[in-house]
Amino acid sequence: MDIPKITTFLMFNNQAEEAVKLYTSLFEDSEIITMAKYGENGPGDPGTVQPLNIYIKWTSIHGD
Repeated sequence: MDIPKITTFLMFNNQAEEAVKLYTSLFEDSEIITMAKYGENGPGDPGTVQPLNIYIKWTSIHGD
């Protein structure tokens, strides 16, 4: 039987960019894997961050 993987997902309420920059500055072994912003035709407000992925120490974190 395969054991399902649990993934951390955090909601940042339109403050994702600031939050991930803070988190990655606080932990030595961390990096932003993906972070893009919505354009004029995106489903989100232009300039806001799309769902993203960061790596901190031993785990991958997804956020929106």
